[in-house]
Amino acid sequence: MASKVSAAIEPLYMKLYLSVFLIISCQCVVEVISGQTLQKRRLLSKKVVRKVSVKSIRSCIDECHQEPRCNSLNFKLVGDVNCEMNEEDSSTVALVPDDYNIYYTNDKQKTKPPTLPPPEVIYRSCAELKAARPSTPSGNYAMRVRGFRRTIYCDMETTGGGWSLVVSISASSRNHIIRHAHNCFNSSLCVPKESGTLPVRKHSDEDIRALAFYEGAFRLEAAGRRITYYRIVEGPDAFDAGCNNGLRCPRIIVSFSYPYAWESNCFGVEDGFSINRGDCYFVFDSHDSGECNGVPWFASRYQKAFEYRQLPADRLLYNHCGSNGFYPNIQGYMYVR
Repeated sequence: MASKVSAAIEPLYMKLYLSVFLIISCQCVVEVISGQTLQKRRLLSKKVVRKVSVKSIRSCIDECHQEPRCNSLNFKLVGDVNCEMNEEDSSTVALVPDDYNIYYTNDKQKTKPPTLPPPEVIYRSCAELKAARPSTPSGNYAMRVRGFRRTIYCDMETTGGGWSLVVSISASSRNHIIRHAHNCFNSSLCVPKESGTLPVRKHSDEDIRALAFYEGAFRLEAAGRRITYYRIVEGPDAFDAGCNNGLRCPRIIVSFSYPYAWESNCFGVEDGFSINRGDCYFVFDSHDSGECNGVPWFASRYQKAFEYRQLPADRLLYNHCGSNGFYPNIQGYMYVR
């Protein structure tokens, strides 16, 4: 009789023991994972994409966070393979009762990081901006020049575009031959595109050299004159706004058209020519110092003007000691590319 009673009572004890164990286990788990989206005695069925064996629900949650397909999980309180990762969650699939399961929604999967604007792209010159974004209109743009932020006026239309405005030349001043920055419009924009009577404004020689890195071309223009292009044979790093031939200006080549048709004296376009030896001739000019057998050489447009007694038409000399602005007393702009 006693054995029969004992046999009948044992299953009740086992069931009670298991229930107490599960309750304690669930309470411990909930305490450890405080603040997470947990539902005891609930199961998301038939959406499992991966199963693993883990020691705790915390480990199961960590596995879920590492699995891109895991939107929720079932943590089973019985069995060896106790962590099931689901491809869906309770927002799309109804949960079913299960006394031996804890359900978890993967909140990290649902919370997307905020969308940040793309980083601002700062180009090093108008030419670099034009190459990257060909449809960019003319205007003022932020540039990174020698590591410093500068606002540069970009001519995006004339002769291929991508020209950085670096000097505004006044008909009443010679200060464009100063090597440092001069009379900038403000702390950010040094040389704006202006109309009417131009003041002299100039970027530093260092900035001009940096902005000319893309092609190494210098563009001089003035109203009523043909645009004249120059290139320094050594490269734009040799530009010196204060040089005259007494201070050994770098050798140059010249073009009066675009696409370029470079011209030089007997030394050819690879070696270029030296401007007039006189101390009054500055930086750029379209005739040489007579270095080919002592005979002066004149570029094509200069020669035609000379022949037809139209001097100094189509000649843009950066400066002459007896003149302000471009020689003689002409205002205009210099761009680089």
